[in-house]
Formats: sequence, C-alpha cells, structure tokens
Amino acid sequence: MNEDPRFMLEDMYESALGLRTVGWILLVLDVMVVGLFVFISLRDGSTLFPVWVMVQGLLGVVLIGAGIRKARQADQLLARMSTHVAERENQSPQAA
Repeated sequence: MNEDPRFMLEDMYESALGLRTVGWILLVLDVMVVGLFVFISLRDGSTLFPVWVMVQGLLGVVLIGAGIRKARQADQLLARMSTHVAERENQSPQAA
C-alpha cells in the first residue's frame, strides 16, 4: 500500500464523494417511495413502506454526514500538508 499523502488525500476525497452520492441516491429513492407507496400503505394498514422509508432516509442522512466529515478530514490533512511544505520552503537556503 502506498503511503504517499497525496494518494491518501485522493482516496479520502473519493470515498467522501462516494458516501455522499449513495446517501443522496437513497434520499431520492425515498422521496419516490413516499410519493408512490407510503400513503397507500398507511391507508391499507401496512407499516412496511413507512418503516422502509424511515430506515432508508436515516441511512441516507448518515451516509451524507459521513461523506461530509470525510471531506473535512481531507481538507484538514491538505491544510497540514500545505503548512509543512510552506515551512520547508521558508527553511531552505535561498540560492543567490
């Protein structure tokens, strides 16, 4: 496994994007299920679709939150890397 921080950053951003994408897909599917099945299900006395919608919506929100958190961690890592690079450049002797 490559320990290069640039690859770690890229992996963090990609996983954050993946989590947020799956979360939003779940929420969009939730809206479609609500529009199509939940009201009919409640009218008929079944709780299958209302429970499904709640669990899927909660999972979607959790995944979006995890993706946002992962992206923030990547931003913090990038800020630390930028600070270290700037410090190294300031410490290197200037060629005259």
